[in-house]
Amino acid sequence: MKTKFLVLSVGVLLFVSCSSLQKTNEAKHQLLTSKSLVGVWNQVFPSLKTKKFLRSGNFKFINPDGTFYLMTVKSNCKNVLLNAPTGISMYGTYEVTSKNTFIEHIEKHLLRSEMSGTESRLRYKLKTADLLMIEYKNEVTGKWIPEIWVRVKPIER
Repeated sequence: MKTKFLVLSVGVLLFVSCSSLQKTNEAKHQLLTSKSLVGVWNQVFPSLKTKKFLRSGNFKFINPDGTFYLMTVKSNCKNVLLNAPTGISMYGTYEVTSKNTFIEHIEKHLLRSEMSGTESRLRYKLKTADLLMIEYKNEVTGKWIPEIWVRVKPIER
């Protein structure tokens, strides 16, 4: 009886360990090769002069484990957050609620403390695998505000 219990216990532990390793490897791999919402995104703004996108200093990391964070990097472009130091400016978890909507559960917003502990309901659409449109509702005006994000890809040599 003890032998069967020991063999069963070892088998379960091996299964759980192997499953965890496989999941961890997939998650690390998926962030760089994802064609979904998961990925590293750089916020951009359209230039009326050049008809190209101008990159901002805002980077959103949407992880496969349901966490996200926003990193603000000082840059030369005219950005609302330009006066912020380089670093993580917001973090929390997210939940995809439908094909085109998700909720960000903002654990901490380091630039706007009143947003800490709140939720943002967002609409999104992947125009291409590397172009993400996000809209959030302005609570004061009731209007949906668009944001444009491009996927950050690994540097290739």
